[in-house]
This record gives sequence, structure tokens and C-alpha cells, in this order.
Amino acid sequence: MYKQFFLFIGAVMLLFLHFPSSGFALSDETDEFMYHAMETYHIPGASLAIVRDGELDYINTWGEMSDGRAVTPASSFIIGSISKPITSFGIMQLIDSGDLFLDEPVDTYLPSFEYASPNDQLITIRHLLEHTSGITAHQSFSITDQETFTGDSAIREAAGQLNGLELAAAPGETYDYASANYLLLGAVIEEVTGQPFADYMAEQIFTPLGMTQTSANYEEALNAGYVPGYESWLGQPVKSSGLYDHSGAPYGYMTASAEDLAKLLGFLVNGGDLLSDEMHEIYTSAPEEGGRYGFGWRFTNPFDDQHYAWHTGASPDYRSEIFFDPSQNSGAVLLINKNHQLEAEAYLSMMEGIRHIMNGDEPPTLPAVSYVTQWTIAAALLGSLVAGTVSLILIYRKIIINRTLWAVTGGLGMAIGAGLIPLFSLMLGTPWRTIRLFTPDVAFFVQGVTAVLVVWGVLTILILTVKRKKTAATKEMLSGDGTRLA
Repeated sequence: MYKQFFLFIGAVMLLFLHFPSSGFALSDETDEFMYHAMETYHIPGASLAIVRDGELDYINTWGEMSDGRAVTPASSFIIGSISKPITSFGIMQLIDSGDLFLDEPVDTYLPSFEYASPNDQLITIRHLLEHTSGITAHQSFSITDQETFTGDSAIREAAGQLNGLELAAAPGETYDYASANYLLLGAVIEEVTGQPFADYMAEQIFTPLGMTQTSANYEEALNAGYVPGYESWLGQPVKSSGLYDHSGAPYGYMTASAEDLAKLLGFLVNGGDLLSDEMHEIYTSAPEEGGRYGFGWRFTNPFDDQHYAWHTGASPDYRSEIFFDPSQNSGAVLLINKNHQLEAEAYLSMMEGIRHIMNGDEPPTLPAVSYVTQWTIAAALLGSLVAGTVSLILIYRKIIINRTLWAVTGGLGMAIGAGLIPLFSLMLGTPWRTIRLFTPDVAFFVQGVTAVLVVWGVLTILILTVKRKKTAATKEMLSGDGTRLA
């Protein structure tokens, strides 16, 4: 009996020795870190999965979705630009099968796509994958995060909006991260396969990997449980109205669960039948020296000099990050249902903390989020509102008598107000619509300042005009009375 007891104890000890990363230390420390991060950054819901040796090692969820349901491992999140490496996966399959060629001009597959190149050099599939096509981020913003196109033709119609584009640089010359590159790759997949993008991805990637909650179109996303996430206003979560770009799946609007993306990570670490070993190596390898972006993957860590494949994703109301390190046979994916562009560093630090825990290290202190930008603009709004109200009262009561000066000031206020939003957009190099989607509180305060300046200018000139007419009428009346008395 004693022998059986000691054999049992030995077996239990061997179990924990064989699976150190699955022990209570990883689970407890990760849970504690995530609870702290979610409380610090006011995140309503999150899901985290960790893979080691190609197998799911840890998965947990916290909080709730915007409809009140608890987040589960199968909960569907918009994964943002994590869609890009998945689209690249589809492209690599077509190259593997000989239906596409990496250095073939995109014109071969999309003959209707016309563009002007500085030296007449053609864009290749490689250029699109690596964001070196010559298409700029600003050009891309004009067709992304839209709700203009719907149905199976949405991707082709959106890609058609790029016709006549003038490239800012010769293909292959410069790196400029632009989602339009992956929109075009989505159109290439449709043209080559003769299938809607969503159908191809489901048949060739999602279903074979068992990614049952992953989708590349809106209807399937709804069936998988997709609901809008949360915008962030001064750090506080506010339910979003739920923008979904029906043409955006190739670059940023796929939906997936942490459970499903863990299965993708297993393939990325171990390989499998969906890609040849050679193509899997190409797909997951870092770019050549001097390159900024691989075939759907980033490799430069913003926190240190470690090299591994990773990608973030963002929509107006969701945020995500995925990474895998073949040298460690490990990876992780983090999904959260809240986003704000000025909080990006905070969200990045969450995954950095997870990586530290996975490596057996203490996670770094989470950085505080600064709201200086929002409060500064809010103060400008309040200041302009108070100053404008006081000046209008003074003008109305005739305490201010330099009418010419105030008429000019009123006109200047209207001009500044009318030009503030275009100027703000120009300074950031980002269309106003994108600013409004990804920094809604900033946009609200800027629009408030704009409205106050324009309304104040109009009212100032209106009051001065009315008072001038009244003064003229009074003088005329007095002049008339004097004539009659004479």
C-alpha cells in the first residue's frame, strides 16, 4: 500500500515537472495581472489564450460583452489588423498551389486596377504583402473603416475606388503601412479563386483549423455572436454604435475568438497540412535585413530588441494583439472590447506583461494613461465658451464700444472655427473621420471649440449689426424731430 502511495505522489510530481507552464503559478500570476490591467484601464471584457509547443496551455476570460453576456473563450471580437496575417495565409496557400506568384505584378490578377507609378514600375504581390507598394496610409484612410459597400461585391467595389491612384513612391522603394494593400490582396483572392473572400477563407483556413467562431463577413459574425464593443471617453468605456466595414475583412474586420486564434497559433508554431514546410517557413520568417514588415507580420518589438512575429489589431471599439516565437514554440493572443488610439501604449504593455510572465519574469509596471490632450482641448472649449459669453454680454450692453475691432475679431473667430478641423487633420496627417472614429473624445472637444468660435463670431457680428442699425435709426429719428421743431 505504501508503495502505491509513493508511486502516486511521484506521478503527480512528474506531472507538474513536465508541465511547468500550466501550473498554478502561471495561472495565478496571469489572472492577477489581467485583473489589475483591466481595472487600471477600465476594460469591460477580455480574453487571453497562451500556446506552448503548439498546444493550448492557458485560456481565461474576464468581464462582459456590451450586451451583458459574460466573455467566454468562444466570444467573438473584431480582431482588427490581425486580419492581415490571416489574409496573407490565404495568399501563401495560393502561391503554394501555383495559382499566384509572389513577384508577379498585381495587374496580372486585377487587370481593372489602374494606377500611376513614378517610374512605371509595377506593384507585385510581394509589395502589397510588405506594405511597399507606394500606396500611403493617408490614401488608404479614404477607403477604409467605411460602411459604403455591402454584400459579396463589397471588397471588389472598395478596391475599385483605388483606380486612378497616384503612387507616392515607386513600388519596393519605401515602407508605408496602409490597409489598402490588404484590401487589394482580398480582391486578388476573389479574382483568382472565383469565390467571395469570406467563403475562401472559411473553406481553406477556418474550417480545416477548427476555427468555428471566426468569420470574414458580417452575417457570419452576427451568427457567431458578434456585438459592438466600447469606445473610450477619457478612459471610461462607452458602448459603441458598432461600425463594421463590410469590405474590410482582408485588412481589419474579421471576427474571431481567443479559442480559435489559439488554434491558428498552434499551426503557426508547428506547421501542418495547410502549407508546405517551405511555404510555412517563408510565411513566418522575418523580412530581409532593412525590411520593416514580413508577409503579414511585424518583427520589431517596441519594448526591447527581441525578435518574434507579432501583430496588433484595432477597430473603433475593439483591440487585439497576437505573437508567436518559433524558437520558444510559444505564442499568445489577447482580445479586449475597448479601444482608443491614445491608449495604444497601455494595451501594448498588457501583452508585454504576459510575455514576461510566460518567461518566468516579473511583469513590468503598467504605464499610466495620460489624458492631457483631451483635458487641454476641453479646457480650451470651456475657456472659449466663458470668454465668448462674457464678450457678447459686454457688446450687448454697450460696455465695449470699439465696434470695428470687435467686428474684425468676430470674423476672425468664424474663420478660425471653420478652419480648425481641417488644420487639426492636416497636422496629424489623418482624415477627420478617422480621428473621430479612433479618438472620439478628442474629436468631440475639438468640434465643441469649433462650434463655440463660429457661433460666437456670428453672434458678435449680428449684435454689432443690429446695434448699428438701431443707432442709425435713433439718429435719423432725432434728426427728424429737430427738423419738425424748427
